[in-house]
Amino acid sequence: MRIRLKRGDERGFLFYNELAIGKINYKIETESERMKRDLDEYFNQRKEFKIPETDEIDDYRTDVVKPIEDSMYFDLSLCSLWNALGIWVEWPKEKEV
Repeated sequence: MRIRLKRGDERGFLFYNELAIGKINYKIETESERMKRDLDEYFNQRKEFKIPETDEIDDYRTDVVKPIEDSMYFDLSLCSLWNALGIWVEWPKEKEV
């Protein structure tokens, strides 16, 4: 998948796909070394994810994993890039086949 990234004047693309065992392979294309460094650190650090177990608001489990270890956590981490790093994610409008 290819997504567009931007933070202020910094622009770039993130290309990623799931490997056979669920891990993520990604590549960042940007002229901003700062953005590339921030994203590499973000994806490779352990993060806490709260995963719902039922429909109850307080029924969840807490998983602590590196986002690159599983596609679900990688997708969740992309959804929090704005809050964590101030990087805007522009999702593709058409689904890739």
